[in-house]
Amino acid sequence: MADVTLIDVLTGARQTWATSAALLAVVPAARLYSYGVPEGTAMPYATVFPGDVSAYFGGTEYFSGTNYVKINKISFTIYAKGEGTGAPDWSALAQEMSDVFGWTAANPAAAWVVPNAVKVVSAMPEVDDWKPTGERIDGVEIMSYKSEYSVKIQADRG
Repeated sequence: MADVTLIDVLTGARQTWATSAALLAVVPAARLYSYGVPEGTAMPYATVFPGDVSAYFGGTEYFSGTNYVKINKISFTIYAKGEGTGAPDWSALAQEMSDVFGWTAANPAAAWVVPNAVKVVSAMPEVDDWKPTGERIDGVEIMSYKSEYSVKIQADRG
């Protein structure tokens, strides 16, 4: 196995998104962007960005042998109409994000997979934020929903 990179975390998040019928019903996988949103992109769409936050949690933990544990973050922001035709069920969307990417009572260790990782040990919800963007389309406020997780990953250098 190779070391886990931020691109691996991003790839795992994108692949996991593509397995959730409820998330795909709101934002198709083709409108989940991680390298910039093209001008004129139709609503709804989402962005996803990984980040390394292991230093905030005491750094990467190395064990005897080749195993290690590191923490990354993954941040999703969904942009859509706030209400009316074309607006998602924001409450159901927030629950689906939590069910797919974070801890749940039925799934305390998260189920998604990160390439080159032995497993995702946990995905702790850090940010759950819903607010207006200040933009309006056809007289309707555009809202953003941000969901961010600290993802603890077990990996193998060897």
